[in-house]
Amino acid sequence: SGDYILTIVNDTILDSVQAVPNIVVTRLIFPNYGTSIDDSIGIIATDTLWESIRYVYTYDSIGVIVNTQVTHIDSTLIISDLTYYKRYPMAFQIMSFVTPYGGWLDLGSNGKTWYFDVTDYTPILQGKKRITVSGGGQWQEDMDIQFLFIVGTPPRDVIDMQQIWRPQSKGYGTIMSEKVFEPRNVEMHSGASQYKIRTVITGHGQEGEFIPQSHYLNIDGGTQEYLWQVWTECSDNPIYPQGGTWIYDRAGWCPGKPSDLREDDITSLVSPG
Repeated sequence: SGDYILTIVNDTILDSVQAVPNIVVTRLIFPNYGTSIDDSIGIIATDTLWESIRYVYTYDSIGVIVNTQVTHIDSTLIISDLTYYKRYPMAFQIMSFVTPYGGWLDLGSNGKTWYFDVTDYTPILQGKKRITVSGGGQWQEDMDIQFLFIVGTPPRDVIDMQQIWRPQSKGYGTIMSEKVFEPRNVEMHSGASQYKIRTVITGHGQEGEFIPQSHYLNIDGGTQEYLWQVWTECSDNPIYPQGGTWIYDRAGWCPGKPSDLREDDITSLVSPG
């Protein structure tokens, strides 16, 4: 036992809570120009960083701010999109044609013949070329393809042909958002006097085949120069009867008919070179 003096002294203890760190990954595009290999995306750095805040506050035991400090930002991160390219073998679609539907189909002993004017493809139909049939039609009826060279004077001499976008199948929403068939720069042939764009668009699948959709071409931004609805009447199909749903109208095509080809003269909208 003994005598003692009890003294209570208030003291302030500064404590802190660590902010949640962020893992920041830096990537870089490694192009593969001049090859058929896609550009690659590689990780060049991985850092642990903390999101900056303008002020740091000190609170007392009951949550009242007792001090305010201004923080200093070390640096700023800018998140941007990386542009990269996927590469595919060059392919020009000479024709878009859906074979007739086979149920109860009789093409006769001599079959049927379709003619396509491929004069516009003269610049690329030179030398040795590989010609393929794709999209499923290669597994249907036997098809004999012949090139007929007709002597005459064409309306215009074709001196060049460029493919703006490669033939591919994409959804309507993806197209309209320009995730595919995005704006591209095309250099006009300096020796030409007239220019046109050939367009073949077909819709497939339940949401694309039987629902008319509008498509457009826009040259140099601004107003849409060409806007049209992709829709085809199939009741006048010369190959009949066929099986299944051949008679129903469709988006840009009918079984046993060439897909709709649209040609737009753009001479007044562009300049050579």
